[in-house]
Amino acid sequence: MRAWKQDIRLLLVSDEPYPAAWAGAAVCGRAGTDTPDSELRRRLQGCDGLLLYHVPSVQRSRMIRLCCREQRCICIVPEPEEILLRSARMPPGMPFWVCSPGLSPLQKAAKRAFDLLCGTTALLLSAPLMLLCAAAVKLCDGGSILYRQERLTEGGKVFTCLKFRSMIPDAEPDGARLAVPDDARVTPVGAVLRRFRLDELPQLFNILRGDMSVVGPRPERPCFAEQYAAQEPAFRLRLLVKAGLTGLAQVCGRYDTPPAEKLRMDLTYITGYSFLKDVEIILLTAKALLLPPHGWQEQPKEDPT
Repeated sequence: MRAWKQDIRLLLVSDEPYPAAWAGAAVCGRAGTDTPDSELRRRLQGCDGLLLYHVPSVQRSRMIRLCCREQRCICIVPEPEEILLRSARMPPGMPFWVCSPGLSPLQKAAKRAFDLLCGTTALLLSAPLMLLCAAAVKLCDGGSILYRQERLTEGGKVFTCLKFRSMIPDAEPDGARLAVPDDARVTPVGAVLRRFRLDELPQLFNILRGDMSVVGPRPERPCFAEQYAAQEPAFRLRLLVKAGLTGLAQVCGRYDTPPAEKLRMDLTYITGYSFLKDVEIILLTAKALLLPPHGWQEQPKEDPT
């Protein structure tokens, strides 16, 4: 099999739309999951290998064997359940894998200590900035400073998530709905807060209270979580750990990354958790705030405030 290289060219095999930003390589063509081996072999002549996305297991096994015979690279976008197997182990002498999803008690204790240290430090350093934000929100329209919203965290527990209010009062008269680019409900001050993610600062109190972690899957509103879970039942697996102020899906995904693809990134974080990974995500978050990518300003939020 060929070694991974940055300029690798792959033939995409899928019957579904593929998130272009996830390619990590140049896609040199597309084929359906029922494409016969002879046709795949012919089309592989101009590519380094196959990229399999939502390919049924029978066809996937066939294509893996084909790439091995042709000495081509094989790249597979795993299903959520398969990502969980990253942390599986095989007991000595036993022909099966043992998978214990989530963090161990020791990992939870270490992560909590890290959260308390980071949360306290961040709160002390950002206190003057938070006072300025609070004053700006109040002076803008005289409404409430904080917005409280129910979100989900570890184990499906519902908690009250705190944010600086960035929208007009009573922004959801007809029920919950996602924010959109150039949302008319966003106040002038709220636009600035959202631009630099300052509206999220009160969640430092959620971290200190133990509702959230510094790094983890972003907390969803219960109503939206149910909608996503109806489309992808594995979406509930994000609740194996505490919700986070930032996460792998926030630093690696784009604003238009579908929930199902964010789920893959969240599960990748959960199954590969380490202290160093948390530090890396925090540094990447800081970089994104200071040097936002093109189009960042138009990024829709996952909630209306």
